[in-house]
Amino acid sequence: MRDIYDGLAGMGIPISRIFYESFGPATILKSETAAEIAPRDTVAVPVRFARSAADADWSRDRGTLLEFAESLGIAPNFGCRSGICGTCTTRILGGAVDYLEEPVAPRGTGEVLLCCSVPRRGTEIILDL
Repeated sequence: MRDIYDGLAGMGIPISRIFYESFGPATILKSETAAEIAPRDTVAVPVRFARSAADADWSRDRGTLLEFAESLGIAPNFGCRSGICGTCTTRILGGAVDYLEEPVAPRGTGEVLLCCSVPRRGTEIILDL
């Protein structure tokens, strides 16, 4: 699958037109990371995990909100790391996020997928986690 993905991308096929299924981190084909896609500046975004009583500043080198939560010792539910399964759906109580790639898993109003989102620059994020 990796060879086909790389071949299509190498032929100039837009990444948004290449579809595949992921069944875990070992099969994620895209090489982009939050640090590569997020803004290149060093502006920190405050993030509050309401139920865990944890507050910390997120920056682009901290990865997705899932990776960031894990780095703080918070253990959110998750089943993938690419926005496909929806297991990491979490209510957002304040602020806004940007998705590294538009997730496939449905989410309701006021919900975010931690596995493929990063805090939007210029907002404080409050998560019900």
